[in-house]
Amino acid sequence: MRTLIVTLSPMLRDLVLRVLAPDIAIDIIEIRDTRDALAERVRDLAPDLVVIGLLASENHDLAQPLLQVAPPLRILLFSPQGQTAWLHGPGTTRVALADLSVQALKSALQDIAPPNAD
Repeated sequence: MRTLIVTLSPMLRDLVLRVLAPDIAIDIIEIRDTRDALAERVRDLAPDLVVIGLLASENHDLAQPLLQVAPPLRILLFSPQGQTAWLHGPGTTRVALADLSVQALKSALQDIAPPNAD
């Protein structure tokens, strides 16, 4: 799964990738510390998944403009402390992961993985 990582703390990024790696093929194509020109990068890179670390004043609505740029995109957003996440998929698919267990995260990603994903 071609993955773009945006404003996610290194500790949370490493944790998420270590947890997912055994079951989901993650190919990190870029890590960004800023959201400047994010829509353009999504268009240029055409990732399958974008993982975003939210700031304190943000919520999962941040995904909507990116989904308009690339409708088949999957977006995983983490709350600032990483205790909650939202997974947005094509169309109106949105899954709230209030119980952010390893199995819940893997299951949600696998459920909306692109058909050609490894």
